[in-house]
Amino acid sequence: MGDWTEGYFKNKGWKPGVDFLWATTPGEPAFDMVSDGIAMAAKAANPEATKLFLLVVGSREGQDAFNPIKGSVPTRKDADLSLYDDYLKWSMQSLANDPICNSLTHGSAAVQPFVVAAYDATNVFVTDRNVANFQKALIQAAADNKIGQ
Repeated sequence: MGDWTEGYFKNKGWKPGVDFLWATTPGEPAFDMVSDGIAMAAKAANPEATKLFLLVVGSREGQDAFNPIKGSVPTRKDADLSLYDDYLKWSMQSLANDPICNSLTHGSAAVQPFVVAAYDATNVFVTDRNVANFQKALIQAAADNKIGQ
């Protein structure tokens, strides 16, 4: 699940390590990267206030106020670790030390036509369990979208 899940669990009063657990995916550790961005419109009605808002949300204080509640981690290296629970500290360690893997689900690892083809192939595989056909479908999707070329 996404990092929002931790915020949802905490909102229900659940405690990390008590009411819910977490684990890395099998195999080599990796940090599944999804990032949120906040931008200012070219013709913002109030550019000065918008700039001040961006300064706040990008600051240590802004990140430390937002991330522990949402259940996400800051990319800033100067976060106040005392504000983060065990799960978030674990995630911050993973971000700092593990290879970063872009998210296919969120569109940062590949172009959308490949993502759709990969989902289609996965849906067929879940039904027929034919590994060879699944592999062929993914290889074809990669070729069609010039991935790895």
